[in-house]
Amino acid sequence: MIETTVSQPDAATLAEFDWLMSLALDELLDDEDRARFDVLLAEYPSLADEWAAWQFIDGE
Repeated sequence: MIETTVSQPDAATLAEFDWLMSLALDELLDDEDRARFDVLLAEYPSLADEWAAWQFIDGE
């Protein structure tokens, strides 16, 4: 049996993500923040799912 583990962000990472996501929704990310946001999205599938949901909500 193959076990896979998906890393979960800690509280500090969640707070950082929330801040970056807010900036992203307002299209205010600079290049450095955009790069960090992209890293978080790639590293944590749960954050990528949350980002997709907020993009859907924001687009309505």
